[in-house]
Amino acid sequence: MVETHPTPGTADPTLDRVASVRRDDTVKGLARLSGAARQVPDADGRSDENPWLATGIVVLVYLALAVGVYWNVWTTHPSTITEPGGDQYATIWFLEWVPFAVLHGFNPLFTNFANYPFGVNLLTNTSVPLLGALAAPLTLSLGPIASFNALLTLSLAGSATAGYILARHVVHWRPAAFVAGLLYGFSPYEIAQSAGGHLNLVFVVLPPLVFLAIHELTVRQRGSARRWGIVLGVLIAAQYLVSSEIMASTIIIGGLGVVVAAACAPHSIRSHLRHAVHGLGWAAGVGVQPNSVEHRLCRGLR
Repeated sequence: MVETHPTPGTADPTLDRVASVRRDDTVKGLARLSGAARQVPDADGRSDENPWLATGIVVLVYLALAVGVYWNVWTTHPSTITEPGGDQYATIWFLEWVPFAVLHGFNPLFTNFANYPFGVNLLTNTSVPLLGALAAPLTLSLGPIASFNALLTLSLAGSATAGYILARHVVHWRPAAFVAGLLYGFSPYEIAQSAGGHLNLVFVVLPPLVFLAIHELTVRQRGSARRWGIVLGVLIAAQYLVSSEIMASTIIIGGLGVVVAAACAPHSIRSHLRHAVHGLGWAAGVGVQPNSVEHRLCRGLR
């Protein structure tokens, strides 16, 4: 049997592998001892020992902060007391109208209970019909004031969570994503709009999710274009039923983001174009069709 030795000046691949394994074990051991990380991230930086637990803690922190913002409401009687403001009374009426209209056979998107006999097109007002439908059980059991307070509180926490999800999609460090969600959900804009009782403007849960879907369709392109297109269309339609103003600004900002991304990487346009167009076509079909049906419903059933 002939014993072989590495040629002088060349590296032994076996020794390199052993050294690499030892370095990895050392780094992980130091991380565990120092408490800096419960598990060393993989190459993509997204490894977590229990990501759902960490995300749950983040959401609970956001929710606690949102309750703190409306502490005077939740520590008194949330079904009869609201934050001081000027426009919450109209929103409270809108929240009660949706279940009332459905139960009594009226059109939930149009009412002549106001501005009689001509009526009011609720789609062109801040009527938040989607939120009214979601909160209908609470409205029927505890009243529209309780629904308003709950939705306003959940809007802050939910918006922060959506901002966190979007940030977590593009950054590896969880604390950075947490701060991003905090700045988004509890920004001066959010606090000011909530003080005015503008539920339609405070509920900005959907825009970060829209941007995430656009990013998947146009930049990352990991999943099915049809699936992400349908998700994007559903999100846009849902946003329309909360605030058409926020929907329009979200579409404009998302479009500008796509233009900027294309300008920064023009060499990638051709390889990404077909997937993006296919997905955006699905988004347009899914998002526009419900909106046209809603307008026909509003005009036809009065």
